[in-house]
This record gives sequence, C-alpha cells and structure tokens, in this order.
Amino acid sequence: MPPKVLFYTIAIDRDQLQVYRQQARMLVASLKRCGFEGDMKILHNGTSPIFDYPQKNVEEIGIDTPLSLENCFKSKYVARHLLSTEGYDWVMFLDCDFIINSKIDDWFTGPEIIRYACEPNRCISLPQFNTYLSESEGRDLAAPGVNSGSFIIKGEYFNAVMEEWERIDEQIPYSRKWGDQPAWNRLLLDTTYQTKEISNPPITFYYDQPSFMEVMRAPAMHFCGCGNGEKVLAMQAKFITHFHTDDEGTLMRLLER
Repeated sequence: MPPKVLFYTIAIDRDQLQVYRQQARMLVASLKRCGFEGDMKILHNGTSPIFDYPQKNVEEIGIDTPLSLENCFKSKYVARHLLSTEGYDWVMFLDCDFIINSKIDDWFTGPEIIRYACEPNRCISLPQFNTYLSESEGRDLAAPGVNSGSFIIKGEYFNAVMEEWERIDEQIPYSRKWGDQPAWNRLLLDTTYQTKEISNPPITFYYDQPSFMEVMRAPAMHFCGCGNGEKVLAMQAKFITHFHTDDEGTLMRLLER
C-alpha cells in the first residue's frame, strides 16, 4: 500500500503582486500530472480562489497574516496549526516556485525522519545560512547550506520538528538574520533525528544558471534566484515544454485554430 502523503505550499502575495498564486497553481498542476496522489493544501491570502474550479484532493486555506517577508517565512512552521497530520505517513513542503516533471515516489521511502535539499556549491558559512552558527562553526564547518524551501518529514514527527524550528528562529541571532533558513540549518545540525538529502530525483536550483535545456530537463526545478518579473514566464516555459509539447506539434495545431 503506498504511503499517505500530505503536501502543502504557501502563496502569500504582497503589494498587488499576484505571482505567487500563479506559481502555486502551476506547482500543483505539475504534481498532479506526475502522478502525485496525496492531499494538497495551499495556504494563501487571496480574496478569491486560486483555482477556477474545485480540484480533487486540493484544499485552499485562507490565511490572514501581516504582509511582511518575516511573516511569510514564518508561515512554513506556523502552518502546523492549520494542518492536521493525523494518519499521514509523510508531510512535504515545497515553495510555490517549483515545477515537478518526474515521479517522486522515492522521496517517501526509507527510515529517515527528515529529508532536505542542499544548495550546491554554497557553504553553510555564507550569510544566508550562518545566523545561528558560532564563530568557530562559521570558520570550520565545510558542510553545504540547506535551502528551507523544500523538506519532507515523517508525519508523526512533523509537529515536533516545526516546533523546534520555531523555537530556534525566535532566538537572538549571532548576526543578521536572513529569513527562516538559518534556523532550519541550525535544526539540521543539532537534530538527533535521522536525516537524508532529497534525491531520486534530486532538486535543481535555478540560480545556478543552467542552460535552457538543463532547466527544461530537470525533474524537480526550484526557481529560486529567478527575479519575480521573469519567474512566472520561466515556470510557464518549463510547464508547457514538458506537459504540452510533443514531436507531432499538437500544441501548435491547437493554438492555430
């Protein structure tokens, strides 16, 4: 029997910018087209639904939060108060600027409690990760930094992990804080839970500036590092390229009608 998975993402638009709603819509659609059958929750602050029609296994949850970057970041772990994880084997979070175009069944196997995604070629001592590192850790640790925009946690441990993340994030930092990510790195350094990097498929990060074809072929693409003015277009290009094109030119024939 396949594991029961709860997925959630957060789409909090600010300053009349509606890009996050569009991103969340594409992310959910990409997951469904790749055969993901878990329950999906979208936390958003919009006054109207993201989807025009009800979607199977998809629930939109309205949230009322002060429109600040800090509150947007905190929503990842505060979301535990809005989600019931009872009966779920795994809980997965992805930032809404993801496109998935491969089966991800292997993400939900194995004994590990926490799955995470490292940022390639970026050391944990960099400012976006190091807020809660001591001076000696910042100097000596050679581990890669971990991006807090994707994680998978066994359902029975989800609330405890989120509580610990919040506890760390509320501590006085050693240096300037960059969102929720430094506390997530601190948690992974200290945790006694078994952990593992997400793989098969691995997560590719857009900010590494891969070629166009690398972006199109990546099985799980996180579009972080792509400016808001370009991100929706880049995500649309990947979505359409993978799900709506073929060697027969079917899409073009439909558009030409």
